[in-house]
Amino acid sequence: YRIMDHNSEVKNLKNFFQRMELNTHWLLERVNRCINAALRSYIRKDQREWDKYISSVNCALRNNIHQSIGRSPYEIVFGQTMISHGKDYKLLARLNLLTETEIEIKRQDEFEIIRDSIKEHIRKAYEKNSQIYN
Repeated sequence: YRIMDHNSEVKNLKNFFQRMELNTHWLLERVNRCINAALRSYIRKDQREWDKYISSVNCALRNNIHQSIGRSPYEIVFGQTMISHGKDYKLLARLNLLTETEIEIKRQDEFEIIRDSIKEHIRKAYEKNSQIYN
């Protein structure tokens, strides 16, 4: 047994999160660049109105299918495609896409299928990019 006092546990935890922050900081910067670019396209006339469009920009980013994973972030988190407007329910009902499927799939199994699909898309993107950039 290795006995650690409370202070060293806190210090180790703090170091862990600092390393995580350094490793993921570039992701946050990339998302911020996307948000800024989208907002600029909305607010060409008056930059003070950026807050009116932030919800639309976030919806677009969540619903956009990413090339490397083949799915939208919303679909990865919730296991279904995003319905962004109430009128879409009427169309989906007419197309019989809101009915329960014949085969009952547990939510956990659905996420496992999504994760497998993402792994395959990332592998393909890696192979494609390594041929170009390596």
